[in-house]
Amino acid sequence: SFAESDAAKVAAGQTGMVTFDAFSGLSIPVHVLAVAGSSTVSSNVVNYYVTLTLDNIDDRLKPGLTTNATIVVARVANVLVVPNAAITHRGTTATVNVLQNGQQVVTQVQTGVAGSGTTEIISGLNAGDKVVLPTVSSTSRGTTTGPVRGGGGGGGAGLGLGG
Repeated sequence: SFAESDAAKVAAGQTGMVTFDAFSGLSIPVHVLAVAGSSTVSSNVVNYYVTLTLDNIDDRLKPGLTTNATIVVARVANVLVVPNAAITHRGTTATVNVLQNGQQVVTQVQTGVAGSGTTEIISGLNAGDKVVLPTVSSTSRGTTTGPVRGGGGGGGAGLGLGG
């Protein structure tokens, strides 16, 4: 089942992948067949059941196995992306730290599609800008820098499914 906020993004026909706790490394492509029209409530959490269809069969699968699914709810191509860890949100404002002339400059950005690891940047950065990523270690705090990536072959925002 999907949490209420995630279920609103899931629709019939979307694709994804399912992994199985019992079989390390086994991933099977799936597509969404249907999203329940009514919710279930457990421990005051609203969830919606989603019916997924496996696109391939594996003889090791048995009923009742614990699964985890990632469903692609949005896909974009040829966009600038930064690691999610680089973005700071304060209210409705998103910023990143950009390295300019050896100094970190807080730069406001407009974000687009957010995936599990990266987020699309609609405005505020240019390809090649050096975004500063926060790092944490047990003894000190520091930063690393990396170029903003652009022109990639797409990506998807994923939702997890416990089952």
